[in-house]
Amino acid sequence: YNKIDILNIMNNTENHYLKYFLVISLALAIFILPNLFESKTTKTEAETAQIISVADNVTKIDYKNYPLSIDRMRKAKYEGSELIIESKIQSDGYYNKYIASYISDNLKIYGLLTIPAGEMPKDGWPTIVFNHGYIRPNKYKTTGYYKPYIRSLTNAGYIVFMPDYRGHDKSDGEPDSQYFSPSYTIDALNAMESLKKFKYVNPDKIGMWGHSDGGNVIMRAIATRPDDIKVAVIWGGVMASYDILTSDWQQMVTYQQPQYDLDIENMHMKELIETHDWPRDNPDFWNSIDPLN
Repeated sequence: YNKIDILNIMNNTENHYLKYFLVISLALAIFILPNLFESKTTKTEAETAQIISVADNVTKIDYKNYPLSIDRMRKAKYEGSELIIESKIQSDGYYNKYIASYISDNLKIYGLLTIPAGEMPKDGWPTIVFNHGYIRPNKYKTTGYYKPYIRSLTNAGYIVFMPDYRGHDKSDGEPDSQYFSPSYTIDALNAMESLKKFKYVNPDKIGMWGHSDGGNVIMRAIATRPDDIKVAVIWGGVMASYDILTSDWQQMVTYQQPQYDLDIENMHMKELIETHDWPRDNPDFWNSIDPLN
């Protein structure tokens, strides 16, 4: 019915109750219902404003201040310490072999140090920071791995220093993830700075060599200190975007790691995803910590 129809019914009907019902219904339609819709509309607009406000706040998050971000790592100081010879051990080649230590993040880190025999160059030996791949921290031994590679490099005239990383063998601290924590890269950079102070090292000729997970450490180290690392070699390095490292990489390789090892390598991953979402959904954060970006 339109308004004219309703008024005609009211004039023609002899049913007073119907008249009262129609009057009340008309009043509701004219005066009350529009206010209800207006109230609902106002609430929706307020909710929308709140959502926009939240979105604005999200865009203001400073990812550059996150510990793993490349920007923050570039601003950090890596001073190393004096490189201490802890003990001399039996060499398996024509060179000298030692256990040495240095300080990284207030932790005492041990490593395998080899020095060529023969006359040292006037400016010191060129030197390699040897970043080892993933080995179970509770099984790792400072002198137990990469012997033929270290021997070949040292006999070729390079000092080689392979830091354990924190939490390995006798080194202080706890094991950590090389993908989702800066810890091992910090240890590698402090090793480089400590070698610069070592009297047998040419501080202008220090490079890095890394295998497997050690390749990932090198990439972060290069992104952090590109001017200090003169040359780098990555052998079979784990090099992938965080989009792959957080989801697909185990499906891309034939070797399936035991859960114990995955728990260490993926340490902090769940926390990062819960806080910052997946890489595909929040690329700004993940790009800020990605050395390949």
